[in-house]
Amino acid sequence: EREAQRWVQDLTARGLDVVALPLIEVAAVTNAAPLRQAWERLGEWAAVMFVSANAVAPFFASKPPLAPVLIWSSAIKTRAWVTGPGTRRALLQAGVPAACIDMPSPEAGQFDSESLWQVVADQLQAGDRVLIDAGYSYVASQQGADTVVDISGGARVVLVGVQLSSLSDGWISGG
Repeated sequence: EREAQRWVQDLTARGLDVVALPLIEVAAVTNAAPLRQAWERLGEWAAVMFVSANAVAPFFASKPPLAPVLIWSSAIKTRAWVTGPGTRRALLQAGVPAACIDMPSPEAGQFDSESLWQVVADQLQAGDRVLIDAGYSYVASQQGADTVVDISGGARVVLVGVQLSSLSDGWISGG
């Protein structure tokens, strides 16, 4: 609802007649253990991908008291990936340095995982791991020669030429 009101205000200010319709329900995290575990293992990830501003608050609420913001002061290699400006704003408000956040260009035409991938693809090396928004579920499947990971919320990751059966335990996790 918070994001919808921002859109309504912005579009109304541009002279449009706007009605907000609730299409999804954002619920509180019922089990914060995976979020705390993600913080404990943050140095293992090349990046943390946040697919919505709503994911930022519970992630940071679960931060251990003595952990620096995303531990970027001690593990600068960990990047924060976001699909759009609302999520970027939420991370900045949580104290994440702007220099550590990657997102599609404002001129990208669309804010989604495909546009984000064009920005971040060159950051990864073989064996790197990415944490995607704890709290989201996923389904991994073999589709031809590729492993396809469909993530709740509509995101999809395709591991080209990778056999699902060849991936070690713990190669992916979700909350």
